[in-house]
Amino acid sequence: KPVPMASLAKVMAAILIIEEQELKLGDQGSNITITKADETLYEKYILKDGVVHLIKQGQSISQLEALQAMLISSSNNIADTAVINNYGTIDNYLELANRKATELGMSNTAYADVTGFSPESKSTAEDLIKLSEYAMNNPVFADIVSTWKVKISGNIELTNSNSFLDFENNGVIGL
Repeated sequence: KPVPMASLAKVMAAILIIEEQELKLGDQGSNITITKADETLYEKYILKDGVVHLIKQGQSISQLEALQAMLISSSNNIADTAVINNYGTIDNYLELANRKATELGMSNTAYADVTGFSPESKSTAEDLIKLSEYAMNNPVFADIVSTWKVKISGNIELTNSNSFLDFENNGVIGL
């Protein structure tokens, strides 16, 4: 039975952005210039008690840094910012995300937002495994989710929110 997928919704956003940008290992991708609307997203997620990454209008971050913030520290505002930067609107992204879910055989999945905050973004464990296997076959995605700590613009250190990641050599490599 499909249930809310929470932050795992960001996996689809990240893999689609990586593919859209045609990122390869070592690439930074295009720059995202932070707007007033992006600052508003930050404030929106603060009010929801969501995970956020502090940004200021005029600041610039690379696509790679946005993906790292999304996948390593699970930043909600940066997920929305990256999607809007790549697809123009969240609605455009949702159309693409739901189409990709169908292509991957994720018949019990529906994306209603980027971050998984919406209880209408639902999936099943089986469908999320399909997405995870697909995403982990991309070297850029796999590299990001297997990273424990990284510094991005402004000397900000991100620590992976996946506490199982290589805990006592358990073999967990991401997701």
